[in-house]
Amino acid sequence: MEFRGFVYKQKFTALSQYNHQYVSKRLIDNKKVIEDRIISFWEEYIAPSLKNKEKLQSYVVDFALTGDNFDKVWVVELNPFLTSTSSNLFSWSTDNKILHNGPFEFRLREKSSKGVIADMDSDWRSILDIPIPQK
Repeated sequence: MEFRGFVYKQKFTALSQYNHQYVSKRLIDNKKVIEDRIISFWEEYIAPSLKNKEKLQSYVVDFALTGDNFDKVWVVELNPFLTSTSSNLFSWSTDNKILHNGPFEFRLREKSSKGVIADMDSDWRSILDIPIPQK
């Protein structure tokens, strides 16, 4: 399971499910456990390590959780805190205040989205023989 965290000026402001088009009952049922594990890991290992790194006060960090009880937390990568970095279930424009100031929010996909096919150009859908959704 992978998650994307947003840290602005050394404040962990937001967390999102990484594969944001996928609804997972397991994630929904364990939301609080996941949130607590990732925040604790960030507070214990990442924040202190980057505290004095002037150019790394704001960043986007990808976490992986493994184990039956999400008991292992890993850092996958650090990304720049820029609008060119995918915001997953957040929006750099409409959620700008949350991403910069909090309060901390953790988002999971809790219901199916229209998905990639609904956003696909009609020419591509016709090649794939996919009906065009009615709006």
